[in-house]
Amino acid sequence: MTTEDDNGTGLSRRRAMLLAGATAAALAGLEAAVPTPALAAQSGWRWCLQCGSLWRPGLPYNACPAGGAHVARSWNYVLKVESEGGPGQPEWRLCANCQALWWRGNGNTGQCSGAPMGHNEVGWGTISPRYVLETATANTGGTGQANWRYCSNCHVMVYNDTGTNSAGRCAAGGRHYTGGSWNFRIKYV
Repeated sequence: MTTEDDNGTGLSRRRAMLLAGATAAALAGLEAAVPTPALAAQSGWRWCLQCGSLWRPGLPYNACPAGGAHVARSWNYVLKVESEGGPGQPEWRLCANCQALWWRGNGNTGQCSGAPMGHNEVGWGTISPRYVLETATANTGGTGQANWRYCSNCHVMVYNDTGTNSAGRCAAGGRHYTGGSWNFRIKYV
């Protein structure tokens, strides 16, 4: 025997609608929970004409230690993320305060031109990917530029073909110091 609310399944129309809605919501939740593919590499990095650092345009704040904002004068550099593995030094991050690429190894925050407390990988609603940089001797192919070095004063990546002091302005004051740094090679497109 069926009633006016029974659709032949033994469920009332209202109960069937609630069940259908709950099923749709559950399926929508499953679709939203599917992880997006991991970022393999990120392009858009530039060399700053004023401070000599590698930085990423696009966020609303990019304090250059030479004053004002960074000035892009370079190729479009591409950085590989750690999840891809391969040779190189891990623990490189994008600073949310100055937009420079800095090394977070040993828990170091370095000296930042955009924040007195040092570099920060969290800000503007995002968290920096973790990058891995290859050394010039570990050349894995592709078009790239060597002579990128780590400044031990501010902890950012700077272009320096002399090996000791860079012409760029350092957030820690004076010029970048890259003595003892590995020679890194950064790919570009």
